[in-house]
Amino acid sequence: MLLLCYAVSHIIRDTAAGRPGPVTPIGLGTFVDPREQGGKLTSPDQADIVHLVQVGQKQLLWYEAPPKMHAALLRGTTADLDGNISFEKEALYLDSLNMAMAAHNSGGIVIVQVERVVERGSLPTRTAHIPGAIVDKIVVAPPENHWMHLGSGQYDGSLSGEVRAPISAIAPLPMNERKVIAHRAMLMIDRPHAIVNLGIGMPEGVATVCTTHGHHNPSAMPINLSTEAGSIGGVPTGGLRFGASHNAAAHMPCATMIDFYNGGGVDVACLGMAEVDEEGNVNVSYFPPRTPGCGGFIDISQTAKKVVFVGSFTSGGLKVHLEGSKLHIDQEGRSRKFRKKVQQKTFAASSANGRPIMYVTERAVFKLVEGKGLELVEVAPGVDVQKHVLDLMDFEPLMPHVKQMDPRCFSK
Repeated sequence: MLLLCYAVSHIIRDTAAGRPGPVTPIGLGTFVDPREQGGKLTSPDQADIVHLVQVGQKQLLWYEAPPKMHAALLRGTTADLDGNISFEKEALYLDSLNMAMAAHNSGGIVIVQVERVVERGSLPTRTAHIPGAIVDKIVVAPPENHWMHLGSGQYDGSLSGEVRAPISAIAPLPMNERKVIAHRAMLMIDRPHAIVNLGIGMPEGVATVCTTHGHHNPSAMPINLSTEAGSIGGVPTGGLRFGASHNAAAHMPCATMIDFYNGGGVDVACLGMAEVDEEGNVNVSYFPPRTPGCGGFIDISQTAKKVVFVGSFTSGGLKVHLEGSKLHIDQEGRSRKFRKKVQQKTFAASSANGRPIMYVTERAVFKLVEGKGLELVEVAPGVDVQKHVLDLMDFEPLMPHVKQMDPRCFSK
Protein backbone atom coordinates (compact mmCIF):
# COMPACT_ATOMS: atom_id res chain seq x y z
CA MET A 1 0.00 0.00 0.00
CA LEU A 2 1.33 3.42 -1.00
CA LEU A 3 -0.15 6.53 0.61
CA LEU A 4 0.51 10.24 0.55
CA CYS A 5 2.31 12.19 3.28
CA TYR A 6 -0.94 13.79 4.47
CA ALA A 7 -2.59 10.44 5.01
CA VAL A 8 0.32 8.86 6.87
CA SER A 9 0.95 11.91 9.07
CA HIS A 10 -2.71 12.42 9.94
CA ILE A 11 -3.45 8.71 10.32
CA ILE A 12 -0.78 8.66 13.05
CA ARG A 13 -2.40 11.67 14.72
CA ASP A 14 -5.88 10.17 14.44
CA THR A 15 -4.67 6.86 15.88
CA ALA A 16 -3.38 8.80 18.87
CA ALA A 17 -6.76 10.54 19.23
CA GLY A 18 -8.82 7.40 18.71
CA ARG A 19 -10.42 8.82 15.57
CA PRO A 20 -11.33 6.71 12.50
CA GLY A 21 -8.91 8.52 10.20
CA PRO A 22 -8.82 11.69 8.11
CA VAL A 23 -11.57 12.58 5.61
CA THR A 24 -10.42 14.94 2.88
CA PRO A 25 -10.56 15.80 -0.83
CA ILE A 26 -6.78 15.33 -1.03
CA GLY A 27 -6.02 12.44 -3.37
CA LEU A 28 -9.18 12.51 -5.47
CA GLY A 29 -8.41 11.56 -9.06
CA THR A 30 -4.95 10.22 -8.23
CA PHE A 31 -3.74 6.65 -7.76
CA VAL A 32 -4.86 6.64 -4.10
CA ASP A 33 -8.48 7.20 -5.17
CA PRO A 34 -10.24 3.81 -4.91
CA ARG A 35 -11.72 4.45 -8.37
CA GLU A 36 -8.14 4.37 -9.67
CA GLN A 37 -5.90 2.06 -7.59
CA GLY A 38 -6.78 2.87 -4.00
CA GLY A 39 -3.04 3.12 -3.29
CA LYS A 40 -2.59 -0.62 -3.88
CA LEU A 41 0.70 -1.73 -5.38
CA THR A 42 0.49 -5.50 -5.56
CA SER A 43 -2.96 -7.09 -5.64
CA PRO A 44 -6.36 -5.39 -6.01
CA ASP A 45 -7.55 -7.97 -3.49
CA GLN A 46 -5.70 -6.17 -0.68
CA ALA A 47 -8.01 -4.82 2.00
CA ASP A 48 -9.21 -1.30 1.26
CA ILE A 49 -7.95 1.44 3.58
CA VAL A 50 -8.96 4.34 1.31
CA HIS A 51 -12.70 4.75 0.87
CA LEU A 52 -14.81 7.10 -1.26
CA VAL A 53 -17.40 8.75 0.99
CA GLN A 54 -20.14 11.33 0.60
CA VAL A 55 -20.27 14.24 3.06
CA GLY A 56 -23.14 16.56 2.23
CA GLN A 57 -22.77 17.32 -1.47
CA LYS A 58 -19.05 16.52 -1.57
CA GLN A 59 -17.23 13.35 -2.51
CA LEU A 60 -14.22 12.86 -0.22
CA LEU A 61 -11.66 10.21 0.65
CA TRP A 62 -11.55 8.53 4.04
CA TYR A 63 -8.12 7.17 4.95
CA GLU A 64 -8.87 4.48 7.51
CA ALA A 65 -6.65 4.64 10.59
CA PRO A 66 -5.46 1.40 12.23
CA PRO A 67 -6.98 0.65 15.62
CA LYS A 68 -3.57 0.48 17.27
CA MET A 69 0.09 1.37 16.87
CA HIS A 70 2.19 -1.15 18.72
CA ALA A 71 5.56 0.62 18.90
CA ALA A 72 7.20 3.97 18.25
CA LEU A 73 10.97 4.07 17.63
CA LEU A 74 12.05 7.70 17.86
CA ARG A 75 15.08 9.91 18.35
CA GLY A 76 15.76 13.14 20.17
CA THR A 77 18.77 15.00 21.53
CA THR A 78 18.52 14.99 25.32
CA ALA A 79 16.54 12.96 27.86
CA ASP A 80 16.29 13.81 31.53
CA LEU A 81 15.95 11.12 34.17
CA ASP A 82 12.16 11.45 34.04
CA GLY A 83 12.18 10.60 30.33
CA ASN A 84 11.36 14.06 28.99
CA ILE A 85 12.88 14.47 25.53
CA SER A 86 14.22 17.66 23.93
CA PHE A 87 15.09 18.19 20.25
CA GLU A 88 17.60 21.08 20.43
CA LYS A 89 20.10 19.45 18.03
CA GLU A 90 17.56 17.85 15.69
CA ALA A 91 16.89 19.21 12.21
CA LEU A 92 13.14 18.46 12.38
CA TYR A 93 10.35 17.44 14.75
CA LEU A 94 8.58 15.33 12.10
CA ASP A 95 5.70 13.35 13.68
CA SER A 96 7.63 12.22 16.75
CA LEU A 97 5.16 13.47 19.36
CA ASN A 98 2.10 12.07 17.56
CA MET A 99 3.86 8.73 17.10
CA ALA A 100 4.68 8.56 20.80
CA MET A 101 1.09 9.41 21.74
CA ALA A 102 -0.34 6.88 19.26
CA ALA A 103 1.82 4.04 20.61
CA HIS A 104 1.20 4.99 24.23
CA ASN A 105 -2.58 5.26 23.81
CA SER A 106 -2.59 1.91 21.99
CA GLY A 107 -0.90 0.19 24.92
CA GLY A 108 2.31 -0.11 22.90
CA ILE A 109 5.90 0.80 23.67
CA VAL A 110 7.74 4.10 23.09
CA ILE A 111 11.53 3.90 22.70
CA VAL A 112 13.60 7.04 22.16
CA GLN A 113 17.26 7.18 21.13
CA VAL A 114 19.19 10.20 22.44
CA GLU A 115 22.77 11.37 22.61
CA ARG A 116 22.79 12.24 26.33
CA VAL A 117 20.90 11.96 29.62
CA VAL A 118 20.72 14.80 32.15
CA GLU A 119 19.45 15.27 35.71
CA ARG A 120 15.77 15.73 36.52
CA GLY A 121 14.66 19.32 36.12
CA SER A 122 17.56 20.15 33.79
CA LEU A 123 15.39 20.69 30.71
CA PRO A 124 13.47 23.97 30.51
CA THR A 125 9.78 23.09 30.25
CA ARG A 126 9.35 24.62 26.79
CA THR A 127 12.20 22.58 25.32
CA ALA A 128 10.64 19.22 26.24
CA HIS A 129 8.89 18.06 23.05
CA ILE A 130 7.95 14.55 24.21
CA PRO A 131 6.85 14.22 27.86
CA GLY A 132 8.47 11.51 29.89
CA ALA A 133 5.06 10.26 31.01
CA ILE A 134 4.60 8.54 27.64
CA VAL A 135 8.21 7.32 27.15
CA ASP A 136 8.96 3.72 28.12
CA LYS A 137 12.63 3.28 27.31
CA ILE A 138 15.60 5.51 26.49
CA VAL A 139 18.62 4.37 24.50
CA VAL A 140 21.80 6.45 24.73
CA ALA A 141 23.69 6.11 21.45
CA PRO A 142 27.36 6.86 20.81
CA PRO A 143 28.02 9.61 18.23
CA GLU A 144 28.79 7.14 15.44
CA ASN A 145 25.29 5.69 15.85
CA HIS A 146 23.47 8.99 16.31
CA TRP A 147 23.83 10.83 13.02
CA MET A 148 21.94 14.08 12.66
CA HIS A 149 20.56 13.02 9.27
CA LEU A 150 21.13 10.43 6.57
CA GLY A 151 23.64 12.50 4.61
CA SER A 152 26.40 12.78 7.23
CA GLY A 153 27.27 12.02 10.81
CA GLN A 154 28.53 15.57 11.31
CA TYR A 155 26.34 17.94 13.31
CA ASP A 156 25.24 21.11 11.48
CA GLY A 157 23.87 23.75 13.83
CA SER A 158 22.36 25.75 10.96
CA LEU A 159 19.85 22.91 10.42
CA SER A 160 18.75 22.79 14.06
CA GLY A 161 18.60 26.58 14.42
CA GLU A 162 21.46 26.80 16.89
CA VAL A 163 23.52 28.98 14.53
CA ARG A 164 23.06 30.67 11.17
CA ALA A 165 25.28 29.73 8.24
CA PRO A 166 26.53 32.51 5.94
CA ILE A 167 24.52 32.57 2.71
CA SER A 168 27.77 33.22 0.83
CA ALA A 169 28.74 29.64 1.64
CA ILE A 170 26.05 28.37 -0.76
CA ALA A 171 27.74 27.52 -4.08
CA PRO A 172 25.97 28.49 -7.32
CA LEU A 173 24.67 25.74 -9.59
CA PRO A 174 26.89 24.71 -12.51
CA MET A 175 25.75 25.93 -15.92
CA ASN A 176 23.74 22.94 -17.10
CA GLU A 177 20.12 21.92 -17.68
CA ARG A 178 19.36 21.82 -13.95
CA LYS A 179 20.40 25.44 -13.55
CA VAL A 180 18.29 26.51 -16.57
CA ILE A 181 15.22 24.75 -15.20
CA ALA A 182 15.67 26.05 -11.65
CA HIS A 183 16.22 29.60 -12.94
CA ARG A 184 13.09 29.56 -15.11
CA ALA A 185 11.04 28.15 -12.23
CA MET A 186 12.36 30.84 -9.88
CA LEU A 187 11.13 33.53 -12.27
CA MET A 188 7.60 32.12 -11.93
CA ILE A 189 7.42 33.12 -8.26
CA ASP A 190 5.24 36.14 -8.81
CA ARG A 191 4.75 37.94 -5.51
CA PRO A 192 6.98 39.10 -2.65
CA HIS A 193 6.98 37.18 0.63
CA ALA A 194 5.40 34.18 -1.10
CA ILE A 195 5.35 30.90 0.80
CA VAL A 196 7.01 28.40 -1.52
CA ASN A 197 7.34 24.62 -1.31
CA LEU A 198 10.16 22.85 -3.11
CA GLY A 199 10.02 19.15 -3.91
CA ILE A 200 12.89 16.69 -3.86
CA GLY A 201 15.32 16.34 -6.75
CA MET A 202 15.47 19.01 -9.42
CA PRO A 203 13.23 21.50 -7.54
CA GLU A 204 15.93 21.70 -4.85
CA GLY A 205 17.94 23.85 -7.24
CA VAL A 206 15.36 26.63 -6.98
CA ALA A 207 16.51 27.32 -3.42
CA THR A 208 20.06 27.82 -4.65
CA VAL A 209 19.03 30.03 -7.58
CA CYS A 210 16.89 32.18 -5.27
CA THR A 211 20.04 32.79 -3.24
CA THR A 212 22.43 33.38 -6.15
CA HIS A 213 20.13 34.97 -8.76
CA GLY A 214 17.22 36.36 -6.75
CA HIS A 215 18.03 39.82 -8.14
CA HIS A 216 16.62 38.59 -11.47
CA ASN A 217 13.18 38.46 -9.86
CA PRO A 218 13.06 41.41 -7.41
CA SER A 219 9.26 41.56 -7.49
CA ALA A 220 9.15 38.16 -5.80
CA MET A 221 11.90 38.63 -3.22
CA PRO A 222 12.14 37.95 -0.39
CA ILE A 223 10.36 34.60 -0.27
CA ASN A 224 9.65 32.01 2.41
CA LEU A 225 10.87 28.58 1.36
CA SER A 226 9.28 25.66 3.21
CA THR A 227 9.18 21.87 3.33
CA GLU A 228 6.34 19.51 4.22
CA ALA A 229 8.66 17.97 6.83
CA GLY A 230 8.15 21.08 8.96
CA SER A 231 10.70 23.81 8.24
CA ILE A 232 9.82 27.31 7.02
CA GLY A 233 12.22 30.06 6.02
CA GLY A 234 15.91 29.75 5.26
CA VAL A 235 17.31 27.56 2.48
CA PRO A 236 16.04 23.96 2.20
CA THR A 237 18.67 21.23 1.88
CA GLY A 238 18.77 18.58 -0.81
CA GLY A 239 19.72 14.97 -1.37
CA LEU A 240 19.69 12.71 1.68
CA ARG A 241 19.19 15.77 3.90
CA PHE A 242 15.96 16.75 2.11
CA GLY A 243 13.29 18.19 4.40
CA ALA A 244 15.58 20.23 6.63
CA SER A 245 16.60 23.85 6.05
CA HIS A 246 19.64 25.97 6.75
CA ASN A 247 18.74 29.07 8.82
CA ALA A 248 15.05 28.20 9.10
CA ALA A 249 12.82 30.82 10.71
CA ALA A 250 10.72 28.18 12.47
CA HIS A 251 10.16 24.45 12.82
CA MET A 252 6.80 22.78 13.31
CA PRO A 253 5.56 19.17 13.40
CA CYS A 254 4.94 17.59 10.01
CA ALA A 255 1.20 17.11 10.61
CA THR A 256 0.85 20.81 11.42
CA MET A 257 2.68 21.86 8.26
CA ILE A 258 0.50 19.54 6.18
CA ASP A 259 -2.59 21.15 7.77
CA PHE A 260 -1.26 24.53 6.67
CA TYR A 261 -0.52 23.29 3.16
CA ASN A 262 -3.90 21.60 2.73
CA GLY A 263 -5.67 24.80 3.69
CA GLY A 264 -4.03 26.57 0.74
CA GLY A 265 -1.05 28.05 2.58
CA VAL A 266 1.44 27.47 -0.24
CA ASP A 267 1.54 30.28 -2.81
CA VAL A 268 3.86 28.53 -5.26
CA ALA A 269 4.89 24.87 -5.32
CA CYS A 270 7.83 23.71 -7.39
CA LEU A 271 7.69 19.94 -7.81
CA GLY A 272 9.39 17.30 -9.91
CA MET A 273 7.93 15.49 -12.90
CA ALA A 274 9.01 12.16 -14.33
CA GLU A 275 6.14 11.55 -16.75
CA VAL A 276 3.53 13.94 -18.15
CA ASP A 277 0.65 12.96 -20.41
CA GLU A 278 -1.51 14.83 -22.89
CA GLU A 279 -4.12 15.65 -20.23
CA GLY A 280 -1.49 17.21 -17.95
CA ASN A 281 -1.40 14.36 -15.40
CA VAL A 282 1.99 13.79 -13.76
CA ASN A 283 3.67 10.63 -12.46
CA VAL A 284 6.51 10.76 -9.93
CA SER A 285 5.65 7.68 -7.88
CA TYR A 286 5.73 4.51 -10.00
CA PHE A 287 8.41 3.21 -12.39
CA PRO A 288 8.63 -0.57 -12.20
CA PRO A 289 10.67 -2.05 -10.65
CA ARG A 290 11.22 1.22 -8.73
CA THR A 291 8.46 2.63 -6.57
CA PRO A 292 9.74 5.84 -4.97
CA GLY A 293 6.32 6.81 -3.62
CA CYS A 294 4.74 10.24 -3.50
CA GLY A 295 5.68 11.83 -0.16
CA GLY A 296 3.84 15.15 0.13
CA PHE A 297 3.50 15.55 -3.65
CA ILE A 298 -0.26 14.95 -3.81
CA ASP A 299 -1.05 17.20 -0.84
CA ILE A 300 0.98 20.06 -2.27
CA SER A 301 0.07 19.76 -5.94
CA GLN A 302 -3.66 19.69 -5.17
CA THR A 303 -3.71 22.69 -2.84
CA ALA A 304 -0.95 25.17 -3.78
CA LYS A 305 -2.23 28.34 -5.42
CA LYS A 306 0.25 27.88 -8.28
CA VAL A 307 2.13 24.73 -9.28
CA VAL A 308 5.33 24.60 -11.32
CA PHE A 309 6.44 21.10 -12.34
CA VAL A 310 10.11 20.83 -13.31
CA GLY A 311 12.24 18.21 -15.01
CA SER A 312 14.47 17.58 -17.99
CA PHE A 313 12.68 17.02 -21.30
CA THR A 314 14.17 13.53 -21.68
CA SER A 315 16.02 11.39 -19.15
CA GLY A 316 18.75 8.79 -19.03
CA GLY A 317 21.87 10.20 -20.66
CA LEU A 318 20.76 13.70 -21.67
CA LYS A 319 23.75 15.95 -22.38
CA VAL A 320 23.54 19.67 -23.12
CA HIS A 321 25.78 22.70 -23.05
CA LEU A 322 25.20 26.44 -22.97
CA GLU A 323 27.03 28.74 -25.36
CA GLY A 324 26.24 32.27 -26.45
CA SER A 325 23.11 32.33 -24.24
CA LYS A 326 21.73 29.41 -26.27
CA LEU A 327 20.96 25.82 -25.41
CA HIS A 328 22.77 23.14 -27.41
CA ILE A 329 21.62 19.54 -27.13
CA ASP A 330 24.56 17.17 -27.53
CA GLN A 331 22.81 13.89 -26.72
CA GLU A 332 19.18 13.05 -26.03
CA GLY A 333 18.12 11.00 -23.05
CA ARG A 334 17.01 7.42 -23.64
CA SER A 335 13.55 7.90 -22.14
CA ARG A 336 10.76 10.21 -23.18
CA LYS A 337 8.85 12.00 -20.44
CA PHE A 338 5.90 13.36 -22.39
CA ARG A 339 3.76 10.26 -22.84
CA LYS A 340 0.32 9.53 -24.22
CA LYS A 341 -0.67 8.27 -20.76
CA VAL A 342 1.24 8.23 -17.47
CA GLN A 343 1.77 4.92 -15.70
CA GLN A 344 0.32 6.32 -12.47
CA LYS A 345 -1.46 9.57 -11.60
CA THR A 346 0.39 11.32 -8.80
CA PHE A 347 -1.04 14.66 -9.95
CA ALA A 348 -4.49 14.62 -11.52
CA ALA A 349 -5.03 17.47 -13.99
CA SER A 350 -8.71 17.36 -13.04
CA SER A 351 -7.75 18.90 -9.66
CA ALA A 352 -6.45 22.15 -11.20
CA ASN A 353 -9.69 24.04 -10.51
CA GLY A 354 -8.55 27.25 -12.18
CA ARG A 355 -5.06 27.30 -10.63
CA PRO A 356 -2.04 28.04 -12.86
CA ILE A 357 -0.24 24.75 -13.61
CA MET A 358 3.10 25.02 -15.42
CA TYR A 359 5.60 22.46 -16.72
CA VAL A 360 9.23 23.65 -17.07
CA THR A 361 12.04 21.84 -18.88
CA GLU A 362 15.43 23.02 -20.09
CA ARG A 363 14.12 23.53 -23.63
CA ALA A 364 10.38 24.14 -23.40
CA VAL A 365 7.71 25.46 -21.06
CA PHE A 366 4.09 24.27 -21.10
CA LYS A 367 0.95 25.30 -19.29
CA LEU A 368 -2.21 23.35 -18.52
CA VAL A 369 -5.35 24.41 -20.36
CA GLU A 370 -8.11 22.77 -18.36
CA GLY A 371 -10.18 20.37 -20.38
CA LYS A 372 -7.84 20.62 -23.38
CA GLY A 373 -4.40 19.52 -22.18
CA LEU A 374 -0.90 20.96 -22.51
CA GLU A 375 -0.06 24.15 -24.38
CA LEU A 376 3.51 24.87 -25.50
CA VAL A 377 4.21 28.47 -24.47
CA GLU A 378 8.02 28.87 -24.55
CA VAL A 379 11.08 27.32 -26.17
CA ALA A 380 14.76 27.84 -25.40
CA PRO A 381 16.96 29.94 -27.71
CA GLY A 382 18.84 27.62 -30.05
CA VAL A 383 16.20 24.89 -29.98
CA ASP A 384 14.51 23.48 -33.11
CA VAL A 385 10.87 23.16 -32.05
CA GLN A 386 10.10 20.28 -34.38
CA LYS A 387 13.28 18.26 -33.88
CA HIS A 388 13.98 18.90 -30.20
CA VAL A 389 10.44 19.17 -28.84
CA LEU A 390 7.54 17.90 -30.96
CA ASP A 391 9.29 14.84 -32.39
CA LEU A 392 10.10 13.68 -28.84
CA MET A 393 6.53 13.84 -27.55
CA ASP A 394 3.90 11.09 -27.81
CA PHE A 395 1.21 13.70 -28.41
CA GLU A 396 0.89 17.10 -30.04
CA PRO A 397 0.45 20.02 -27.63
CA LEU A 398 -1.59 23.14 -28.28
CA MET A 399 0.56 25.86 -29.85
CA PRO A 400 -1.40 29.08 -30.43
CA HIS A 401 1.54 31.31 -29.55
CA VAL A 402 5.08 30.23 -28.64
CA LYS A 403 7.68 32.69 -27.39
CA GLN A 404 11.33 32.42 -26.37
CA MET A 405 12.33 31.50 -22.82
CA ASP A 406 13.91 34.26 -20.74
CA PRO A 407 17.55 34.56 -21.95
CA ARG A 408 18.76 35.17 -18.38
CA CYS A 409 18.20 31.48 -17.70
CA PHE A 410 20.99 30.59 -20.13
CA SER A 411 23.72 32.87 -18.84
CA LYS A 412 25.71 33.25 -15.64
